[in-house]
Order: sequence, then structure tokens, then C-alpha cells
Amino acid sequence: MIELTITDWLGDLSVPLFFVDIPEGESLPGIIYRVGSEFTPTDGEAPYGAAGYNIEISIWHIENSQPPLIAKEVRDALEVDREGYLVSVDDRGDYRAKDTGAYGIELDVQITVLNQEAEPAQQGLRYAVKQSLLNESLCASRVFASRIAFANCNQYPCAGVSIRDIDIETDNDDQRRRIELIVNVKTQSALTSENQLEQIVAEVESVLNPDADLFQESNIDLERISTEYTSVGRLHYEHRVVRFAVEYYQSHTESSDLHPFITAAADWDINQDGDAEAQDKVTLPQD
Repeated sequence: MIELTITDWLGDLSVPLFFVDIPEGESLPGIIYRVGSEFTPTDGEAPYGAAGYNIEISIWHIENSQPPLIAKEVRDALEVDREGYLVSVDDRGDYRAKDTGAYGIELDVQITVLNQEAEPAQQGLRYAVKQSLLNESLCASRVFASRIAFANCNQYPCAGVSIRDIDIETDNDDQRRRIELIVNVKTQSALTSENQLEQIVAEVESVLNPDADLFQESNIDLERISTEYTSVGRLHYEHRVVRFAVEYYQSHTESSDLHPFITAAADWDINQDGDAEAQDKVTLPQD
């Protein structure tokens, strides 16, 4: 439960933590938290199994100089880099309670609990591209070949490998396949994010070059590089989306490789008692 997460993160601060309200008889200072609405994070295309929570935190003290200091303590505790969580904190302003004269600050907190699971076993083109890119860029081992695992990563930069479209042309026994391969490089928006992403794109290009031998004697060509932006709550991310065209031929099974079809048999019944009234079995000509 998200309540247990909050008490774990904020329960050992210098000021007592209370749920919803300060109990009668308790004196200030105090920190109050309340769980508000939930939201469902998406990666721009679909939900990815994460759970988002809006949390309201208010800090109260009888001295007006103290709430900002306590708020900094709260913010520092919330913004610790924790694997599996995305956290943003927004200061909603200062307050003074008319009935008690206490001074307060309210914080609007968004916590996303990620659904981090190991990627399933993979094969084919996505797996080949992932293996080629592992530890070959600033993304290090953070290269994923499934949408869910990529979206639930909160260590940046990271890269996701996917396939968008497959065009197929059939000519006799061969299929010519043309695949749109996507390498999506993601990092948090910052002053240095553009330089970081440009370096990673150059590293990806050096690996996935026209001479790369990825999959069934395939040919790979860079087609387009675009920039996209996404967000989870108030957290913003910048992407470089690198599109490649991968072409290869896939052969149909040759007739010479099939087992010979020598006999055919049929039976039927009339009264549906389960016993066949007649049976036929013929040997087919092999010429």
C-alpha cells in the first residue's frame, strides 16, 4: 500500500508524521499526509502496469520560519533516487490557519510505483538488436526489447527496441520482408539531455550500420531520427527515436523437404453410434 511507502520514507524525520489530521491532544509541529486520486501512467501509446498516486502533504508549525525548513527535509526524503519509483514534488504555497495562528506549507506529491519485471525470453530481430547494443553506449545494460520493461525503467538513459511495421512481398518460394525497426533512446529532460542523446544516437549508428550482420543475412539502413517528448505526471522526458529499415528474404518450405503423402483414408457412419459403417483407404500415385 502507498501509505506504508510514505510512512517508511517520512516516518523518521525530525517532525511527527500523521495521516489526514493531527490527533486531538497532539501539539505542533506536525506533518500531515493524505492520499488523493490515483492515475494510470502511459508511455504515450498505452498503459504499462505502473500505479500513480497523488499525495497531499501539509507542514505546520507555530513559528513562521520553521515550515520552509521542514519542507526541505520532507522534499529531500521524497526525492532520494529509489529504483522502482518516480517522484515529483510541487510546492503549493504558504498558509496561516486563522483559528490556531499556525503557519503551514502544502506540498503536492506524485508517486509512481513502477512494475519492474524481468523481460521474457526473446528471439529474432529484436533480440539480435538488443544483444548488439548492450554495453555499447551510455545506456550500458539498460537496453530493452519489450515495451513494458522499457517503460518501467527509471534509470537513465535507457533504450527500447521495437518493431512497428512489416511489409511482405511474396515471389514464388521467397518472401521479401521489410521491417521498420525502432530504437527509442530516453532520458530525463535537462540542459544536458540533448548532448547526451546525440552521443547515444551516434553510438547506436556505429553499431547498427549497413555492415551489421543481425539476422538472416539482413540489410539494415538508417531512415530517420526524430525527437519526441513524454511525461509521467510532472516528470518530463526527452527521446531520440531512431528508425531503421531492415530487409531480408524468408524462404518457404521446399516441397522436397516435405514428407511424402502416400496414403489417404476416410470413414463414416450413418446412425451416430460411434462405429464406422464404411472405411476407405487408398494409396496415392507417386509419379
